[in-house]
Amino acid sequence: MARFSEDISASCSSSARLNRAPAVFDYKKLDWFNGQYIRRLSARRLRELLEPFLQKDGLVSTPPEEPEIRILEGLPALVRERLTVLSDVTALAAFLFREPPVPSPEELVPKRLDRGKTVEILRRSLEQLEGFDARGNQETEESFRSLAEGLEVKLGDLLMPLRVAVTGSRVSPPLFESMRLLGESKVRERVRRALAVLSE
Repeated sequence: MARFSEDISASCSSSARLNRAPAVFDYKKLDWFNGQYIRRLSARRLRELLEPFLQKDGLVSTPPEEPEIRILEGLPALVRERLTVLSDVTALAAFLFREPPVPSPEELVPKRLDRGKTVEILRRSLEQLEGFDARGNQETEESFRSLAEGLEVKLGDLLMPLRVAVTGSRVSPPLFESMRLLGESKVRERVRRALAVLSE
């Protein structure tokens, strides 16, 4: 009996030393692991996993139609590095499947530039986009670098209005790759729409 009491006392003493705070779940680490898993998927498998989310949110038909299939095929390479969870794809890629909201002048004009210079940038960018579909990304980037130098603006300030015009946001997947999925006609149409906003 004495031995039993000693065991109980020892057990209670040990229990008192245990941390009674609830376990902390590290969601940031979980997100990191999830992102690493996504980056290891093949392009085909990632597309298969992303498609239901895009269909659920009304961006892609069930089954996908021909223009949607072309975008879906190029989507994994475009968003892979930016996905933490698969459902992130809707916010990242919505502009590829539907028209983004018309941007305001405030969204289009870079901080270091004014409205007039932004209009000039978009007009010259529109000229630069002639034959875009036939050029590679490197050639396109070099042509826009030359345009920035000619206009005496930083490349980031030149591309920012173009990015907002095309994607509806100042933050997006890689711009030239996104433009390639949209196609020259659609890109030029969105740039003209942005110019109309700035010209009002």
